[in-house]
Amino acid sequence: MWDYLTIFLTTLAELPGLLVSSLLVEKMGRKKTLAINYAICGLCTLALISNPGRIVGTVLLVIARAAIMGSFACSWAYTPEVYPTEIRATALGLCSAVSKISAIFTPFIPSLLTSIGRWIPPIVFSSFCLLSVVASIMLPYETKGQKMVESDQDKNHPNTNSSLI
Repeated sequence: MWDYLTIFLTTLAELPGLLVSSLLVEKMGRKKTLAINYAICGLCTLALISNPGRIVGTVLLVIARAAIMGSFACSWAYTPEVYPTEIRATALGLCSAVSKISAIFTPFIPSLLTSIGRWIPPIVFSSFCLLSVVASIMLPYETKGQKMVESDQDKNHPNTNSSLI
């Protein structure tokens, strides 16, 4: 029974993650919101190494799930704003395909690595989150308040001459 409740609670946590991130995106910008969400998820996941009890572990998972869902939503807002119209659908589709491939392998990490050590899966997941913090900070520009690029000829947009196009 407890496992079903834990799954329900962690799934329910996605809604506040989406709501909070949608507010933060407009206040703080996309890059900071991404970095904060990835950092929260990474730290909560890293805290699972200490093997907390059921209640503390569930709370950490709820917070981590809310944060990762918020970062996912933020990246879906940020990605189309980066690319010009000519390649926007292709760029978003490629990003989506990579995320789906990653989602296929994600369930195997705990099942395969827990046999080596119970602390390895949280290390793997938190490492990717913390690397994502660095990647978010290193994104070339903030798109908050910027007009979307219609074509690569739009010289007034900060991302027209970048290596992303």
